[in-house]
Amino acid sequence: MSADGGASAGARATGPADGAAAADGPRPGLSFEVTREVTVELSAAHLGSGSVGVLATPAMILLMETAARQAVQPSLPDGSTTV
Repeated sequence: MSADGGASAGARATGPADGAAAADGPRPGLSFEVTREVTVELSAAHLGSGSVGVLATPAMILLMETAARQAVQPSLPDGSTTV
């Protein structure tokens, strides 16, 4: 995962506009898929949210936020973003 939470290879945008900018903002049905290998650094044991080597909840939320932001980013005005 990049330091800014950005998508890497394995990312895919789909939806009604298939990534095209929408003049009137995000539209229902947009999706963006981010895939990551669960590494030790993303595990609950490593991040302190549990004691086992599974994907930590904070890491899962970061992936969901990354996908949501990247799904709508093309339809936001220049210089805008969302969290």
